[in-house]
Amino acid sequence: MIPKISDFGMAKLLENDEIQSTTGKAVGTRGYMSEEYALHGKLSERSDIFSFGVTLLEIVTGKRNIEYCNYYRGDSLLDYVWRHFDEGNILHVVDPNFVDSSLVEEELWRTIQVGLLCVQNDEDDRPSTESVALMLSTSKMEIPLPKKPNYFYARLIRGEIASSSSVTESTSINQITLSAIKSR
Repeated sequence: MIPKISDFGMAKLLENDEIQSTTGKAVGTRGYMSEEYALHGKLSERSDIFSFGVTLLEIVTGKRNIEYCNYYRGDSLLDYVWRHFDEGNILHVVDPNFVDSSLVEEELWRTIQVGLLCVQNDEDDRPSTESVALMLSTSKMEIPLPKKPNYFYARLIRGEIASSSSVTESTSINQITLSAIKSR
């Protein structure tokens, strides 16, 4: 139960009438980047929802997604949580500090379900910021069932995604950052 402030990567200002943007190269914190941003440079509100969902699942489980991906090669924290959610056994993934707290199992289910909705592959399947706030603040709102997440970084490690220069240059498995200088 050590609180942390999360950094979802680099912030990018949008024009007043823009709801999404595209960048030339993904820059941010591995483990929190959505697929559409990391692989295609497409940045939107739903990219932040993905990052929030990862953070929510990390808080509930007490584990970090990127460490899980690197330790269990080709698997992710999102897959791990999904398997237990799908089997109806979420207490197995919950940090023991939460199990012994005043939180009830229903709140834990709700939080994990919202987290899984936030990390859906297709950005259109992710809830809006307003919906997330409502789902977390009221127990009367029905929450849709999430689909199985298929986290791109775990697929990249498994070799299911062909390496692209933007991904290989901006990510590092051993958490060392290398910069390549290109002359003009």
